[in-house]
Amino acid sequence: MAVSRKVGETCRAFVRGLRRILGAKLHGLYVHGAAVFPGGERVRDIDFHAVLADSLTGDEKSGIEEMHDSLGRDFPPLGAEMDGYYILLEDARRADPPRSLMWSLAPDESWALHRAHILAGRFIAFHGPDPKEIFPVPAWPEIELALDRELLYVERHLEECPDYGILQLFRLTYSFETGDVVVSKAGAAAWASAAMPDWRRHAELALKSYDGLTRPEDADYMRSDAGRLLECARGRIRQARGAAAARCDAQRPAAWGDARARSGGVFEPPEGLEFERLAAVEGYRRWAPSYDGMLTDTVDGPILGRFLGEIPKTDGMLLLDFGCGTGRNAAWLRDRGYRFRAVGVDVSRDMLALAERKGLYERLVEGDFPDLEGGFDLALCVLASCHIADLGKLYGYVSQRLKGGGHFMLVDMHPHMFCMGKGTFVPIEGRTVYIENYVHSQNDHARCGTGSGLVLREIDESFAPQEWAAKSGTYEKLAGHPLGIGYLWARAPV
Repeated sequence: MAVSRKVGETCRAFVRGLRRILGAKLHGLYVHGAAVFPGGERVRDIDFHAVLADSLTGDEKSGIEEMHDSLGRDFPPLGAEMDGYYILLEDARRADPPRSLMWSLAPDESWALHRAHILAGRFIAFHGPDPKEIFPVPAWPEIELALDRELLYVERHLEECPDYGILQLFRLTYSFETGDVVVSKAGAAAWASAAMPDWRRHAELALKSYDGLTRPEDADYMRSDAGRLLECARGRIRQARGAAAARCDAQRPAAWGDARARSGGVFEPPEGLEFERLAAVEGYRRWAPSYDGMLTDTVDGPILGRFLGEIPKTDGMLLLDFGCGTGRNAAWLRDRGYRFRAVGVDVSRDMLALAERKGLYERLVEGDFPDLEGGFDLALCVLASCHIADLGKLYGYVSQRLKGGGHFMLVDMHPHMFCMGKGTFVPIEGRTVYIENYVHSQNDHARCGTGSGLVLREIDESFAPQEWAAKSGTYEKLAGHPLGIGYLWARAPV
């Protein structure tokens, strides 16, 4: 695949430097993104993944940093815009987002999209084997999660970078509506000019801006209408999610083994397991005495901890703890310095009795969707939505009771766990009890949340730690797999 002369010169100097510094430790170097698309795609940076056979030493990291400084001086402007990840070979073989071994050590949150582009042939291998020998094929749930994260990023930066945001909104809309994520910004703009004719002028100006040909008034024009385009794109994406869910379901039988985990339905455990099956009320009545001593925050703690950065510590804030159980969520917040007036809701009288002893709630209410007044600053639903058949009813209930500007943090088991045959299985009195679960995909949450008037602010995941998986006895083969998933929602200010 051909690239421009400037891209080629920069990348050849790049790979020479890596070979000199790393030697045999460099397993592969793959360039992808705008640089490898035909048809005059605008190139502002060079996307890459460097795959390494082993971790980097301190000297190697210093050498790589010096090399990047040299590229910036010798090959401006692209040499200073090398945008990529240094990842271990063992991580590159997995679906979980790998962490970069350089700089911020951040995970590649667009890992599914990057793999999709590379495996579709939109790459150049400057070193190493065919990437099909390394990278796993991404499934639609992974892709959708990455697309949703990109949508969140666009929402936050649309005002400051309207040209980038407009082209990304076209790409995201195209990807959801067609199921094809391997498209350039220019290609998506061409599609939008035909499929979204009201926005043809914005597509033209955004592309001109990438070429440095726009006037200040053009940027003002794009910025003034960017919010309206965002709402248009959100609406089209919302409508397209149903078809995306169907594609996701079509993939499941081949990819997810024998666990019958269909979106929106009851989770049916794999055949061959011995257990007693219970509905939620009876299951939690039996589990209540040992619940606090058995449960850890491995699934939900890492996600909630990251979400808290978005939640201000306002004394006296009104908290709705939906599915409050024994009060562990409120206790977790209190231990992190939050002062609140809490209302707890749960279907289990036995769990509520334990919550009452902790003295954290002004009011505890038994029921599934009891009649409550609104005005809550923050709502929680932690490890409870998997027991609710009607996810839309949950989101509608919470949304109606949040005040303007309020937040909703929902965390539960990752749908991947159900696909691997893992539901709410609990050892009680020498027997394995299965408390009935319902499977809700990322599609379901996005559709129900946005349909209830909420705005998605963050999506995050937790992963099964190696030590925890080894000790669990049932998760030992799932170390590193997605374990929990969380959604941080907000209600628009009134």
